[in-house]
Amino acid sequence: IATLEAMSQNSMIILSKTGGNIDFNKDNNIFYADDYQANDFKFTSNLIDVYKEKTRYVFNNFFSKEAFINQYVVLIDKFMS
Repeated sequence: IATLEAMSQNSMIILSKTGGNIDFNKDNNIFYADDYQANDFKFTSNLIDVYKEKTRYVFNNFFSKEAFINQYVVLIDKFMS
């Protein structure tokens, strides 16, 4: 839930590659801490802005209230058919 809250606030998301964290990466919008450690990566303001924009897109299209409603409608329609 904390990840969804951060995504809703248009934040750059940094997670580990464990558990359900991978499910949040819908458009290469998650930066994984493992990648940072492996590559000695440097964050620039431009890179952060790119990740924030991707996060906004993914939240709005996959995790917003409206997106959940639409996904449930599709799922219910499948069960009813």
